[in-house]
Amino acid sequence: LSNDSIHTYPSQSILEIKEDTLSKQMHNQLFLAHIPKDKTPYFSVMAGVLTVPDLDLGISITASAGYQFNRFLAVGGGIGYMTGTNVAFVPVYAQLRSHFMKTSASLYTELNVGYGFGFNSPFSYIFGPRASVEGGFYAYPSIGFRFKSKQRTHTTIELGYIIQLYKESYTDFFTGASYLNNNPFLRITAKVGVVF
Repeated sequence: LSNDSIHTYPSQSILEIKEDTLSKQMHNQLFLAHIPKDKTPYFSVMAGVLTVPDLDLGISITASAGYQFNRFLAVGGGIGYMTGTNVAFVPVYAQLRSHFMKTSASLYTELNVGYGFGFNSPFSYIFGPRASVEGGFYAYPSIGFRFKSKQRTHTTIELGYIIQLYKESYTDFFTGASYLNNNPFLRITAKVGVVF
């Protein structure tokens, strides 16, 4: 036999240790906030409304996925759908995201850059379909806030500005006149979503 001592503990002490460990685990799950880790993938879904400068309300939906290298740099890409009264777009974009704080709740900035494919808006058929819509460059800078969460899933809100270049040729439903419009599609947006 070796000279090592063999220690024995009362069964009650072992139970107390197990209970203490379990209580700490439950405390962490219930009260400690989740902080997204570095070097992990992320996925987000956002939806919101398009507003001024034109009084042309619309909707915007985006889905993005990427990789967070650290809180200052996350790189990804995504696809979306946005529509006004006359035109609609499906943007495909690359994404950069940066968070300001190390905490579970944090301000963040985001930049999406890519190409938006142009289509007739579903609303345009109420007054006659547009002849053609050609898409173009798409950019979406925004600033947002990630709410504190005890789970991996966080709720977010953001305010951004859509810059979508396009060309549109159409015939006016009432006058029959033909027009060519190459003005940019510019909209302030307010969105809510989730990221996990």
